[in-house]
Amino acid sequence: MELKEFVRESLLQIIGAVREAQAQCADAEINPIVLDSHGGRRQSARGNDVQDVQFDVAVTATDAGEKKAGIGIVAAIGIGASLQSATTNESVSRIKFAVTIALPSGDAGARNEPGR
Repeated sequence: MELKEFVRESLLQIIGAVREAQAQCADAEINPIVLDSHGGRRQSARGNDVQDVQFDVAVTATDAGEKKAGIGIVAAIGIGASLQSATTNESVSRIKFAVTIALPSGDAGARNEPGR
């Protein structure tokens, strides 16, 4: 895979994942407009504090001759074992990026209940 193809596909997958997360989160904000407030706190337009979620992803590209080739994410935990007697070429690339989120501030109704 050429560098420009790798960069293009990485960006398209990140953007697609952010859009999917936005569609599934009504009470949280994924990639919100960030405003600076007094005291240096970063807040969304809704007034929720924002934070960056950092990602550091290792992507592997494997070429196992004519048998099998592919691209995938390196998992932090692997379960199982496999035995293979083939020559493979593997390259690992790392992608670091951040997505800004504003978490929901909590259930306002629950905070106003007696005993809370």
